[in-house]
Amino acid sequence: MTRTNWREFDWLLVVLVISLIAIGIVMVTSITKSSESLTGYGERQAIFALIGLFFFILAAIIDYHVWESLGWFLYAFLLVGLAIVVTVGKIQGGAQRWLTIGGVALQPSEPAKLLVILFFAHFLGQSKEYIKKFGGVVVAFILLISPLVLIYRQPDLGTAISVAFAVIVMIFIAGAHWLHLGIFGGLGLLTLPFVWMHLAGYMQERVLSFLHPESDPKASYHIHQALISVGSGGWLGQGLGHGSQSSLHFLPVRHTDFIFSVIAEELGLVGAFLVLLLLALLIFHLWQIAQKAPDRTGMLLVTGIAALIFFQVIVNVSMNLGLMPVTGIPLPFISYGGSSLISFLTAVGVVESVCIHQRRPAFD
Repeated sequence: MTRTNWREFDWLLVVLVISLIAIGIVMVTSITKSSESLTGYGERQAIFALIGLFFFILAAIIDYHVWESLGWFLYAFLLVGLAIVVTVGKIQGGAQRWLTIGGVALQPSEPAKLLVILFFAHFLGQSKEYIKKFGGVVVAFILLISPLVLIYRQPDLGTAISVAFAVIVMIFIAGAHWLHLGIFGGLGLLTLPFVWMHLAGYMQERVLSFLHPESDPKASYHIHQALISVGSGGWLGQGLGHGSQSSLHFLPVRHTDFIFSVIAEELGLVGAFLVLLLLALLIFHLWQIAQKAPDRTGMLLVTGIAALIFFQVIVNVSMNLGLMPVTGIPLPFISYGGSSLISFLTAVGVVESVCIHQRRPAFD
């Protein structure tokens, strides 16, 4: 049995997340107001935030131990959902990642991230000794491969890598030996030539343009424009709505993948640093919550969510600074997108559930 202790509700976590969302809404509004095709995106992002807050509250109220009893059901639901996307999903921009429900395009791979973490928190939470054995690690990776393949088939390599990173961190924290993980890391390296041959053409172009920008200026256009945006911001920026790269539409997908470049251009180095500071504080605070979690499942849940946010922040910012190939991974809580924002707010709600739901002592 568990008890709900609302005094343990983490208000600092809420303040950090709401601050990031507010920055995101302001930036999306600033970025899209000069583009007719993106009219109203700021308001839509605010609506997504309100919907996400509803799911945040719902996830916080539900005892996270419920997911333990639904572990394998969640896994089956996840695989079926991803299979439906690959089979009948809407094709947009050369990728089959969306389902249209009631006229609204949803990206199931975003909530799939949380479902994978929920399942593995259950599986690893019940496998304290088993995961320390090589056989346990083998089973964990077999269970991980299926959703990764379905996500990659969309194709969505960035999301697949994000999920893999979060789960591998969870497996390590759960007690897997580093040598066992190293063996799978080595096997992963051996599969790189096979993966490369089966990458979509545009994915290969992104990697090649990153390694050799001069070989294909058209393919490396995004990175060049992002770097110009970052460099032109100076200390205090050009002001909201006055970024030349953004307002003149030189920078593609500026409201999603490259929103950090616009932040640097319009708010300057100071504004970009404050955004990174808020994200760093959020990740660090999540790690603190994980260390104080009342049980193993709760600890693994929060660890997985923290690892996912950490990975997406590192990859998105590095992509904007030209340190990584373009991947299409959004900046958590800030980039435009309903599926991503609602999923991350739900994930934070699960973290709050870990904070307020505690197992009763045996004598209660």
